[in-house]
Amino acid sequence: MENEQSSLFDFCIDNMAANELNAIGKWAKRVSLIFGVLIAIVVLFIAFAGVTAKYFLQDALPQNVGELIGNGSLGIILPVVALVIGLILMLYINLLYKFGNNLIKATTYQDQNALEEGFKSFKTYLIVTGIFSAIGAISNLFTFLN
Repeated sequence: MENEQSSLFDFCIDNMAANELNAIGKWAKRVSLIFGVLIAIVVLFIAFAGVTAKYFLQDALPQNVGELIGNGSLGIILPVVALVIGLILMLYINLLYKFGNNLIKATTYQDQNALEEGFKSFKTYLIVTGIFSAIGAISNLFTFLN
């Protein structure tokens, strides 16, 4: 009895599956572009509102942080932190955009390399999503326990 093993790369994608993958790619690009624009708007809003935010946050924060705000440092710190967080989120959203772009390219031109690169980007996107989810769950747990 022969032990036949088939490679994963020997399968063919029919037209229906290619159309579905193409639609998934288009939606991934749309979602990433929408979230990219929203992230940019929020970062710009925080950057421009950093100076006025210190007046609203001064009473809500502990006294040692209130002294930092009183010195005017929050007007610089808040936009820088927003910019760093925005940059991290843009790199994160870029993974979804690359997935969608490569998926469309793979289905349009029947390019195996683009399909592989797209799924690599999606794998990294899902790993980062899991990390963000774990951080959020731990943060919620600590908030609940306090």
